[in-house]
Amino acid sequence: MKYIHTIINNGYTAPYIEFVNRNFSENEHVFYIIRGLRDEKCPIPDHSNVFRIYSGKTLLNSFGLICDIFRAKKIILHGIFHKYLILLLFIFPFLTKKCNWVIWGGDLYDYLSEKKGLKDKIIEKIKSIVLSRVGAILTDVKGDYEFAKKWYHVTGVHKRVLYTMPHDFDSIEKYIGDVSTTNDTISICVGNSATDTNNHFEVFDILSKYGEGKVSVFAILSYGDMEYAQKVTAYGHKLFGENFRPITSYMAYEEYCQIMNSMDILVYDHSRQQAEHNILLGFFLQKKIFINAESPLFEYYKEKECEVFNLREVTSYNDLVHLTSEIKVNKDKFMIFQSEKRVKELWNNIFNL
Repeated sequence: MKYIHTIINNGYTAPYIEFVNRNFSENEHVFYIIRGLRDEKCPIPDHSNVFRIYSGKTLLNSFGLICDIFRAKKIILHGIFHKYLILLLFIFPFLTKKCNWVIWGGDLYDYLSEKKGLKDKIIEKIKSIVLSRVGAILTDVKGDYEFAKKWYHVTGVHKRVLYTMPHDFDSIEKYIGDVSTTNDTISICVGNSATDTNNHFEVFDILSKYGEGKVSVFAILSYGDMEYAQKVTAYGHKLFGENFRPITSYMAYEEYCQIMNSMDILVYDHSRQQAEHNILLGFFLQKKIFINAESPLFEYYKEKECEVFNLREVTSYNDLVHLTSEIKVNKDKFMIFQSEKRVKELWNNIFNL
């Protein structure tokens, strides 16, 4: 055992575990799943090198994690969300140099959230000290590394990594069938969750102004802040009437792919790194995608010569709905930089250097 992975359970967790066990020595890697989604929603692979830490019932696994962290050659922190893990690394600062922090987004941008209580402020200060000491910061988005330097004063080396898609390309093709849409009207999906970082209200105002009553607007509101979801729904109906269709039920991935394939335009107006998988799926489905120009993802995909758009530059209905031929090329570029071969090369640089 050389490499300890700490990771929360979400849609990327199981595919990543399978990817590592498939491409690298299973005996050299141990995965500790620290909370996240339960198995019923997101099944965890049943491997001998996978352990769950959800509650006091898995206290023995917690003890195993501490022992393995001390013995490991490298510690891969897939996001850093758990306060007890932060405290452990603070108490034993010599561990941080062998830590590799994979930026997940929320763990970085939590810096901007208001810390109301003294406890939260103390944890944030300790987190800042820990992150400033980690040996490497792993992200393919250079803008996030720059934010980490600015906010948490990280001194670790920047290395690039990617995760594999939660589902393989053949499965997505099978889910959706023909990737071409047959909508008679322009369908636009706004955001990926019921959280204010999606900027729903501002986006709705722009779509209402330039949509000329010719668009159907959808919003994914099946998880997040349900009170916020109700406000978004009310505002959507106010502006678009029957042409606003909130999606409030949790969907299986197959159904989600089908809905995304029925869209013409996808809008992800987060000013931070968020909804990356949704964007990648949009590339694969050859959709027109608007990304907030303040998000590091906007510049990131521009550097990869992908065709993405800025909603703030829309001044007419034609600006909103016009499809360029380059959009179709996004899928080919996506297939190259998201291929398992490239992902393996990037992680090999982490494990074997």
